[in-house]
Amino acid sequence: MNRNTRNDTGTVTVLAAVALALGYTAMTEQEVSTLHHKWNDIQPAMAHEVIHAISKVLAKREHAQNLPQYVLVRIFTDRLTWAVRVVQKGELYGLRNCIMHVKDEALVEFYDTRFPHTNLGQFVSRYPISTMIGTHPYGHGLCLDGGEPDWTISDACFGKIQDWLMSLDLLPHKEFEYV
Repeated sequence: MNRNTRNDTGTVTVLAAVALALGYTAMTEQEVSTLHHKWNDIQPAMAHEVIHAISKVLAKREHAQNLPQYVLVRIFTDRLTWAVRVVQKGELYGLRNCIMHVKDEALVEFYDTRFPHTNLGQFVSRYPISTMIGTHPYGHGLCLDGGEPDWTISDACFGKIQDWLMSLDLLPHKEFEYV
């Protein structure tokens, strides 16, 4: 099927995400058309779908913002002071909190508190919780970014982080089949 004639929902989703990241809270067909001309592969006929996609995302965001947000954050001190945040299903995260976490498995975020880029500091890295307490060896340090030597957590500090994460009991429970 020709790309110019088919309905590309992936493109609509990407365009809606870009529009939201640029700060649009709503878009007119003219604005969608303008973005279409910049991207050169988005059908003007997709305008209604993009507008609908944006309104769906905004409705979810508004619903999430109306819910009480109890954010799990704990401060750990190593060579640096780290803010460690747990993102659970239904919570907003990412740049300007524009992404809603929809998976059952929680995420673990690390922030360098020296730099006030967000309320928690500078975002450094994010991992699924199973990587932190299921896959990564207990008590072994963690390099969060190989390009920045300061962003390595020592063995002792990471063991404390793993203890805290395990105490939260947030790993998805899987059913095992016995043979």
